[in-house]
Amino acid sequence: MQPDDRQERLVVLDLLRCIAALSIFAFHFWYLGSTQAGTEFAAMPRIPIFRYGFLGVELFFIISGYVIFMTLQTKTITQFALARFVRLFPTFWFCIVLTTTVLWAYRGSGPSMATLLANFTMEPSVFGVASVDGVYWSLAVELEFYFLIGIIMVCAGKRYFTHALAAALVVDLIQKAMFFFDHPWHSIILSSPFLSYFGIGIAAYMWHRSASRESLLLLFLSVPGAIFATLDKTAFLAYYFLQTEISRFVTVGCLLLATVAIWLLPGLNRLIPETARSPIVFCGGVTYPLYLLHQEIGYRAFGVLTKAGLGVSAATTAAAILTVLLSTAAYVFFDKPVRRALMRMLSARARLVPASAE
Repeated sequence: MQPDDRQERLVVLDLLRCIAALSIFAFHFWYLGSTQAGTEFAAMPRIPIFRYGFLGVELFFIISGYVIFMTLQTKTITQFALARFVRLFPTFWFCIVLTTTVLWAYRGSGPSMATLLANFTMEPSVFGVASVDGVYWSLAVELEFYFLIGIIMVCAGKRYFTHALAAALVVDLIQKAMFFFDHPWHSIILSSPFLSYFGIGIAAYMWHRSASRESLLLLFLSVPGAIFATLDKTAFLAYYFLQTEISRFVTVGCLLLATVAIWLLPGLNRLIPETARSPIVFCGGVTYPLYLLHQEIGYRAFGVLTKAGLGVSAATTAAAILTVLLSTAAYVFFDKPVRRALMRMLSARARLVPASAE
């Protein structure tokens, strides 16, 4: 989820990543855990405002749309695929193994080798297998988006990319509208429920690059679809999952705020002081391992600490700090050096991707 173009680092993207990751982190630690009835995690604190933290995932999708389309401007499909593989999979595999180890150590049982291998693909549902950690679902969505963009680029090329994506967004919008209004034919249209979020990011990058009418077309097709998707997810979480009231005005408002933020990206980037840039970039790098490690490991840390006699609030805070420290260590000692080494190796052997890419 990191930008590959280093000509002028858009540090505000890292800041948005931090906001997205911390929103999800707070949602899981200070709201979702308390909804796990019948488990030891049900004792975790419940702070009402953090029930909106799930929207961090949608912000990640918008950021990805922006970054991925920016990356494609300077890379071939092969270079893009290799860069994405190196960026996502090694750290993902490392975090799966680490999470599995913690689960086995905590309860004496855990995912089988078959489950582990299926999860290594990022698409375990294809094999009828559950994810080792619930947060992995969004990575499967990311992967499916990469495949879709790759197919469009191969079939339509850069010249007709906008037309093909606009057609996909029209189909997506029709499907969402039919589902929202409970039309009986909605199920015959196949479309990703998250495509419109990526579309917002792509439209924003296109606007920043050339202020074209095509970018406005993509924006106007993407925003209604994203609103429908946000309303649908809000209703699902409110009534079937969290069983609590979630304001549609707040969730849609957050979506529109994220859209404005990504649209104003260059201007916002200039507002970030020079002294804050390096720390923000570092924290942005930590967000990927933090996202992968915080839920299952964090909950188990909470369980160990409460069994050791810590109060609920102290155990939650301590588990959160431990998870952040573990994620930081994973970034510093594994994610960053391994990724750089692999990119150098690929650059030296095949001259396919630049060694400086992240």
